[in-house]
Amino acid sequence: MQHVQPLVPRGWVLLRVKLARWCSIDGFAAWWPLSRQRIAGCSGAGVVAEHGVDADTDLPGRQVVLGGYSPEYLPPLNVNGWLAEYTSAPSSLLIPVGRLEPRLVFYPDAVTACSVAEELEAAGRSVLVYGAGFYGLSAAHLALDAGLDVDIVTNVKEATRIAREMGARVYTRPPSGRHYDAIVLAAASANAIGVVETYSPSLIVLHPLHTIAYNVPVSRRRRKYIILVGWIDGEAHRGSCGWRLLDRVWRLVGEYVRVVEGLEKPPETAPWLGLVYRLG
Repeated sequence: MQHVQPLVPRGWVLLRVKLARWCSIDGFAAWWPLSRQRIAGCSGAGVVAEHGVDADTDLPGRQVVLGGYSPEYLPPLNVNGWLAEYTSAPSSLLIPVGRLEPRLVFYPDAVTACSVAEELEAAGRSVLVYGAGFYGLSAAHLALDAGLDVDIVTNVKEATRIAREMGARVYTRPPSGRHYDAIVLAAASANAIGVVETYSPSLIVLHPLHTIAYNVPVSRRRRKYIILVGWIDGEAHRGSCGWRLLDRVWRLVGEYVRVVEGLEKPPETAPWLGLVYRLG
């Protein structure tokens, strides 16, 4: 964590951070060959302090939340994250909000799930969701709403209860003897690629933050499957699906989210849903 103001790249804005999320990918990044100066924090919300060249000039002074990820913006893996007094982000990925609440830092996961929902439904009838954090449960929620057959792999007791309440089957390890048309890799795990090779689905869905972790090409055919990443491209993230999904999943998991007051050193391993830091 740092207490310095970063430079503001072209098309980006400088933000004073009010809420920051530390998630499992932050723990993964700690083992990745990154700069020692890289700031952690996978998503967040804050107040725009100033705008850079070619950024949205209407944003300074407004409260905003991160609305998704783009190939150029993957905190904390290739740009600074949110666990700092100030950070910077592309203005096209920020959404003005009226009130800053801890649930808002999970919005990128909800809108990412929405961005791949149609392709997930088109892939077939059976889906395996590997991991049951906010993104995994969001993707499973949409798949179940579409009438798909959904299995979830998780060993988290709370996630197991919630997933079963949603109507999914839950396993502590991938079941044998089953076929899946699509697999949602919702956890950065060394075992995940083995799962893909075992089932050879027609479609693999990756969270944007996991593309570096798995070192795979984006939207390119590999062997028998196609990799789909939930990138958000500028205005594309402003639909209502993300907000509806955020509200629905938050009602299920909100009581399990830990909110920390002020900056402090994150743990070495992430809690189930990560941590939300409130910075003033």
